[in-house]
Amino acid sequence: MIFVVEDDSQDGLDHVDGHRSVAYCISPYSNGGVVSTLYNQTSIVRTIEQILGLPPMNQFDLTATPMSDCFGTEADLTPYTALVPDVPLDQMNAPMSTLTGIAREDAIVSSNMNWQSPDFNDEGTLNAIIWRATRPGEPLPTFEWQREESEDE
Repeated sequence: MIFVVEDDSQDGLDHVDGHRSVAYCISPYSNGGVVSTLYNQTSIVRTIEQILGLPPMNQFDLTATPMSDCFGTEADLTPYTALVPDVPLDQMNAPMSTLTGIAREDAIVSSNMNWQSPDFNDEGTLNAIIWRATRPGEPLPTFEWQREESEDE
């Protein structure tokens, strides 16, 4: 059983509610698909305790909702095919002299950012640069309230 959760969504708020975040349950017993039941961090603790047959540590995990909607009783042992990365892990950024257009502009902005400590740089600017680098040609997603603000200006 592997749980993968986001510790802090930063500026990547969910499209339904900013308090909502992604969690993955990876197991042969996982049902797969999307579960919309309301869970929280202590739900994960409670679920792990139940899987291992451990008693609750305190009242918070005692009263937490176990993530039972995520699991079935039959194991699916179908093998999976791992995706092999298509970018070498030791590959560095391309030299600035080889970049053109928005990629060059973003590289210039990035090179002038303060990287001495986390959270020194503007999240919106950095998120837009990362989006364009990883999803070239796709428009940056926006929330309804952002579209309304830009119409008011």
